[in-house]
Amino acid sequence: MAHRYSLIFLGNSGSTLRQFHYSRPKLFTFAALLLIILCVIGYSLFDYISLRNNISGRHGLERNLAIQTEEILHQREQIQSFAKEINELKERLVQLDLFEKRIRVMANIDGEENGDGLFGVGGSAPEDLNPEIELTQRHKSLIKEMHQQIGQLDKATDTQQYNFKSLFASLEAQKNLLAHTPAIRPTAGWVTSGFGYRHSPFTGKREFHKGLDIANHKGTKILAAADGMISDAAIEAVGEAGEGMYFSGPDLAYSGDTYDQFLMRYEEKYGKSPISVFHAHAFDATNMVFACIEKVAVQDSDGTLHIGRQAMRDCLFATSDFKGITGSLTCDQYGDCADPKISVSQLQNGEYVRIWP
Repeated sequence: MAHRYSLIFLGNSGSTLRQFHYSRPKLFTFAALLLIILCVIGYSLFDYISLRNNISGRHGLERNLAIQTEEILHQREQIQSFAKEINELKERLVQLDLFEKRIRVMANIDGEENGDGLFGVGGSAPEDLNPEIELTQRHKSLIKEMHQQIGQLDKATDTQQYNFKSLFASLEAQKNLLAHTPAIRPTAGWVTSGFGYRHSPFTGKREFHKGLDIANHKGTKILAAADGMISDAAIEAVGEAGEGMYFSGPDLAYSGDTYDQFLMRYEEKYGKSPISVFHAHAFDATNMVFACIEKVAVQDSDGTLHIGRQAMRDCLFATSDFKGITGSLTCDQYGDCADPKISVSQLQNGEYVRIWP
């Protein structure tokens, strides 16, 4: 006899309301169907939750993607703007190069003979970058070109800086030359012999006269017609005619223990006082060079001493408050380190008499 199972529903009073009888196979079938239904419901619920989470995550990814896209567009705009600035900087360097060449032409100063132009051999500037290029297609190509041109601009800047320093040094030399070129008549009178070829009154031969002879009464005041320097050679050259003449030159009123020791050792070694008016300047310049050699020189194990040219130059240009005979020396950006002091003297009885300052 097959096993049967009964399902009885009771009321509140305990009486039977309904009663169901199931065989064992039917009960197993019902349990299996219930389990399948529960599994389907559970899977559907899981799938719904997963789908909802995926949709939420997708919205987050879309937001992140939008932010990253905006950042990329901003970076590309910056790259394009940087490309424009590179072009502008390149144009300014070219204009500076032309400006330097014009100054050299006007001042009759030769350019640097290095064989290379501003941008290396050939001298032509690299082609302009195209800031309007579609970066989605040539993004890496534009960045590569920018890196290359930045390197070229860096070298061009060093070249331009060197050229301008050379130009300023040449202009300074011309300024000094002009300062020592007579610009006024040293005295009133009449010209007895001009500058140029003449028949020498001493030899009777045709010779080149390197001066201008002016005649006047004895005792007429004579002025220095240009910046000059005080030296014994000038006294010998002018003789008695230079009596009362005014001379300008370096202020030689040096003092201090360092200068006294320098004079003592110089006279002990050479048996006389320094003959050059710039002996103190030469002494200070030599000591500045020695001081920088001690700072930048590198000695190998075999005793070989290496002095880097650039390191030496940088050291000298960085000199500040160097205590020398001529004063406290500080070099400027053009390498001028002097502490110039000028004095004016008058030739009296064959000797220089300082009258200013």
